[in-house]
Amino acid sequence: MRFLAAILSVLMALEQGPAQQRLQKLVLNVTDARGRYILNMTEKDFIVEEDGAPQKIASFTPDSDTPISFGLLIDKSTSMRLPMYVQGQTTSPAALLVAAGIGRAIVKLMNPQDEFMLMTFDESLQVKQIFAKDHKKIDN
Repeated sequence: MRFLAAILSVLMALEQGPAQQRLQKLVLNVTDARGRYILNMTEKDFIVEEDGAPQKIASFTPDSDTPISFGLLIDKSTSMRLPMYVQGQTTSPAALLVAAGIGRAIVKLMNPQDEFMLMTFDESLQVKQIFAKDHKKIDN
């Protein structure tokens, strides 16, 4: 049995009614039992079903550069604001700084065509940036 790996884009033709079809795009990240990516997969390595009914793969693209939409949610609650002493006296919210730094690193590692959304939460959810491809908007 082969496990899925790498990122693959699969377009399926799904029956919607008489003479009507809609395409559904699936982006897959496939690994083996040890968590290693499996590369060089082909359309023949996949069986796609919906509610037990086999579906025809209309298009298949093995491509790690397939654009994605990525939502980043950062916890700004009190527990994330515990102080960290910097240079002996200045305090800053340590966990929140780490979360923001990791978020910036993720954005820098993504492809230019990927889009991002940034949200934060504490007592409520705030949308700080709706989906945008401009990485600087997320960084700011």
